[in-house]
Amino acid sequence: YAWVDEMRDAGVGLSLVAPEGYRSPGVTAIRVPDGMAAPDVVQGMAERGWVLGGGYGQWKPETVRIGHRGEHTVAELDALLAELTQVVQ
Repeated sequence: YAWVDEMRDAGVGLSLVAPEGYRSPGVTAIRVPDGMAAPDVVQGMAERGWVLGGGYGQWKPETVRIGHRGEHTVAELDALLAELTQVVQ
């Protein structure tokens, strides 16, 4: 969540889909900036060797999902977010 806040503070129009108190411990849905296609972000990350989930239904064009349950480490999440920073800027 802090990464989304940092990106927004840097002028990248990301936002969290779920308000505080309704967020999943296993996945974070992020709305991409206006004018950016979420499927392009998913593809850009795939080209860099990372798997992001796309949004569902009406949210598919504007959201990506990052899974963080299971065998993931903080170091891996940090590496993913570093790559994602490059893709969304």
